[in-house]
Amino acid sequence: MKGSAISKAVSRYISRHYRKIYVRKDYHDKIRNAAHRVGCTIQEFVHKLFDRYGERLVEELLAERSKSAQVTMHVEAPPRRVEAPKVVATTQAPKPRVEAPEPGFVVIDMRMLGRFKVREEDWALLTGVVESTREYVSEGVIKRLPAHLHWLFRHMWKWAIVKYNVRAGKWMVDYSKLRVIRAR
Repeated sequence: MKGSAISKAVSRYISRHYRKIYVRKDYHDKIRNAAHRVGCTIQEFVHKLFDRYGERLVEELLAERSKSAQVTMHVEAPPRRVEAPKVVATTQAPKPRVEAPEPGFVVIDMRMLGRFKVREEDWALLTGVVESTREYVSEGVIKRLPAHLHWLFRHMWKWAIVKYNVRAGKWMVDYSKLRVIRAR
């Protein structure tokens, strides 16, 4: 068989035995992040969810639908002159509380990717080594770092917070994707 015949056979098999699942974008991001945390693909994650919760979820949705149908039958229309409660607008949204680290430590806040507590000297060493390395291979950076910083570097590299800039010929830290919280 030629390549095109094989690809047609594969697409025919997929269309018969698999179904596409369409999800809103905001749910897709949540599902992707949850699947990544579990360590599987989105498809495997959806299958695991359905295997574990599928029947219970269907029963709950059917029960909820029947309850809402019963409730709507007995609800009377509200009187015509009902004033809506007044909403007081605030000028500032409350800021999320971020705990300041102990003296000598910094917290690296990578937003959704997590927070890491590191000593100030280690953070300075990590950024110094990353920004001074000229090798394209990430193993060149890892060789120069102490063992306890390997995992942090790999995590930052995986999410493109640390990346190699070809034009500059060196590694760079993208500070727009993280926030460094220092002790007060």
